[in-house]
Amino acid sequence: MKKNGFVFVESVVVLVVVALSLAMLISSYSLVSRKTKEKEKYDKTSDKYLVYVLSKLGTDDVCNYAVGCSNLSNKDISFRADADAASDNSCATTKMGELLFNCNQVFKDMGLVHIYVVENVRNELNDLKSNGDPKGPTDKKAVQIYDNGTIEYMKSLKKCNDVNTSDNGIFRIVDEKSNCTSPITYMIGVFERGNGNYYYASIEL
Repeated sequence: MKKNGFVFVESVVVLVVVALSLAMLISSYSLVSRKTKEKEKYDKTSDKYLVYVLSKLGTDDVCNYAVGCSNLSNKDISFRADADAASDNSCATTKMGELLFNCNQVFKDMGLVHIYVVENVRNELNDLKSNGDPKGPTDKKAVQIYDNGTIEYMKSLKKCNDVNTSDNGIFRIVDEKSNCTSPITYMIGVFERGNGNYYYASIEL
């Protein structure tokens, strides 16, 4: 009887060890799979270069995508521009449409589906207004502005400059939950390669 009890306990211990090993293996596989996907579809050099070129077309030191241009109808920094001319966010009706001649053709030539300019990634992902307050019921949330793939890509981006100065003048590292006083503004491009796969690239503005 005692021997049977020992065998039972030994079996339970072995099963627990095997279960823990499998859990760790699955966790590692998920991490490797996600990193592989990011390497394949995020920030390819050619895509980053295309986004960089696009960010320079039609701009100058006074009016560009990193500032609110007073001479344009679309003055906001953050916006969404789509390749689809029938979309509510057709690039022709955005800040990009005012800076570029025939932006729909530019999108088509570059294989672009969307361009996003995001002034504060942290605020956008957390559905906060530019002043850090929560968005109201009439404000568009992140899932209404960005597709799921873009949201996942934005999560991988650096949100704030590493160091900010607190009120007492001491430098501190800012974490994701802190108020970001020095956000990084991005232009994000979403490319479609004709096989239903989407690729993402961004540059800092």
